[in-house]
Amino acid sequence: MSEHPTRPPCSLALLGVIVVFSGPLRASDEPEGRLDLGPEDVSPGLIAAYGPVGAGGPTLHRVDPKPAFSLGRSSPHPRIPGGPFEVRWDGVLLVNDPGPVAFRAFLAGELEVVVDGESVLRGVGRSESTLIEPSSSLSRPPGRYRLTIRYRSLEATPARLQILWEGPGFAREPLPAWRLSHLVEAESPALARDQEAMLGREAVGRLGCARCHRGALPGVDDPPPGPSLADSARRLDRAWLMHWLDEPGRVRQGARMPALFADDRPGEVERWILAEFLGREGDRPEPAGPPPGDHRSGRQKFVSMGCAACHFVPDLDREGQLDLGRIGFEGLADRMGADDLAAFLGNPHARYPDGRMPRLPMAPDEARDIAAYLRMWSGPTPGVPAAEPPTAEEIREVARRLGVPGRGEAVATALLADKGCVSCHPGLGSGGPRDLPIPGSGAPGCTDRVAHDGPRYDLDGPTRSAIEAYLSVAGQEIHPSPFEARQRHLARVGCVRCHQRDSDRPPAIEEVGRSLGGAYLQVVPYQRTPRLGNPHQKLTRAALVESVREGVSGLRSGEYTYRMPAFGTDAETLVQAIAEADGEAVAEAGPEDLAVEDPTLGTLIGAELVGSRGYGCISCHVWDGRQLSQPDPGAVGPDLTRVVGRIRRDWFDRFVQDPSRLIPGTPMPAIFPEGKATLASVLGGDASRQRDALWSYFALGADAP
Repeated sequence: MSEHPTRPPCSLALLGVIVVFSGPLRASDEPEGRLDLGPEDVSPGLIAAYGPVGAGGPTLHRVDPKPAFSLGRSSPHPRIPGGPFEVRWDGVLLVNDPGPVAFRAFLAGELEVVVDGESVLRGVGRSESTLIEPSSSLSRPPGRYRLTIRYRSLEATPARLQILWEGPGFAREPLPAWRLSHLVEAESPALARDQEAMLGREAVGRLGCARCHRGALPGVDDPPPGPSLADSARRLDRAWLMHWLDEPGRVRQGARMPALFADDRPGEVERWILAEFLGREGDRPEPAGPPPGDHRSGRQKFVSMGCAACHFVPDLDREGQLDLGRIGFEGLADRMGADDLAAFLGNPHARYPDGRMPRLPMAPDEARDIAAYLRMWSGPTPGVPAAEPPTAEEIREVARRLGVPGRGEAVATALLADKGCVSCHPGLGSGGPRDLPIPGSGAPGCTDRVAHDGPRYDLDGPTRSAIEAYLSVAGQEIHPSPFEARQRHLARVGCVRCHQRDSDRPPAIEEVGRSLGGAYLQVVPYQRTPRLGNPHQKLTRAALVESVREGVSGLRSGEYTYRMPAFGTDAETLVQAIAEADGEAVAEAGPEDLAVEDPTLGTLIGAELVGSRGYGCISCHVWDGRQLSQPDPGAVGPDLTRVVGRIRRDWFDRFVQDPSRLIPGTPMPAIFPEGKATLASVLGGDASRQRDALWSYFALGADAP
């Protein structure tokens, strides 16, 4: 970001109070006009600079997908102290609607929005429900224009910002993130440093660095990254464990566990002690019970449920598959038996409490089929020479070093604590985060590849550099930020793997699904998932919480195969995190449904509008669990008998006016473009009464005539 040093600070007369910002909004207040930019000139999101009021400069630089938040009294980030803060967003706004366009905002704080040198919105809001009206409307030809936004929170006032806009051709809506971008040339060195540190923060949380270095990483409180080892002696093979403990990164690409043992005989002895304690010896007998699964059916279910959103399809050449951060299954059959894997698929949170693997609803036979498929194609772990068992004296030497009796179990338990295993793996007894100092310059550390007897991660250069960048600022993250903690939780569960959010690009599940299909999977390439952009605008809060908590079933046709995970007790936290990032006032009850002036319209006219003589809704939508026609697989819509009570009426009215505006890429046509009815023969072409008739008819649910 560049600022003109000779221009005086910008001031706003807000409710009779002069507010002076710490820098100018623009190098010039003169309009620049439409910017001549190519796709390579811009990147998604706005460049943001955050800092406490009066601090003399930004504390945090990052790219925000949109200028929105509902913080309550939380700090926006652990690097920013509690109390008043300010943020400036710079970027580019895409305008492709005829004007005049009016901007409004739900605002608790002070705000000014400048588009192409014109101040289109400014004001002060002193409560989370305050709606700021436009200071002027914007009329510009279609194109990209410079955008600058300044926000400042108020003392003892919950911070909130949600910018809205509306025009002659579209109803009022939150400012869409996919209309916002920034100039690549405006990315400053300070932004590059903070963006790299953010990547380092993600790596530190993923690898569990704070489980050993709690004091050096005060802002990192991610859950333990290791799986539960409570039942390891029943399911993990000793030979596999010996190989895994030698160098996890060589066994599985992207392993979160470091190498912990020296590459010598004492290190081999320590690995043998733990493998003997944690693993089982030899092949286990086949248990009585249900027969092994069907790998052919398992492959079909793996693809159709949407597992390929996060995992490579194991029987396809990886070189020909999109990466998208997906995970492979190397050595899976060597470390998990068929029953163990099926049980894991049924309840992954029992193994990974951090929630990285969602709980997809599946029957036990489906889990067994998928387990059979994955084990068949997982590929073997490369063989290693069998280790020579340690002598009694070698075990006593380890015991003396650890200060415990020389018996196997006591030595193994002490070794688990000494290596920090109990800090990262549940199921090994008590053991919280440790507070070890990070080695100073010149001393071998966790990210160094040189041989030493401490933890060693096999990291690529960019990841090591990002972690180093984060360590340079980690000590500043000392301020409580429940808002940021919830955003990290939301990111960790991976909703955007399956749902489009703050983007007009398809999510991973759809990108991957386009390349998959074949017999019995013909619909997979055409399936779409619900968009997660401003879901509180679309769904009632009760419906949204229930969907996240229980999953969703029966809303689409029986041919729709993707499955929504059930997040259980995490639902309220995740829904709150989504609302806070969208600028929704989470503490307030949702608005009441708009009243229908003549409820009889539903029974008298609704069936005609929904049917083939009206707008043909039943041509694509499910009705009471049935499809009454055979539309294109990509055009099948959700069940219309479940609209009322789940969908908000104000969103419904906006959606039927311009569906593609709210859901980019939807096949749903506009039936009330610009608020006008396309069917003039019913109710005199009165769009308002036709919408009331549709809504009243949907409200009857499965009892509609």
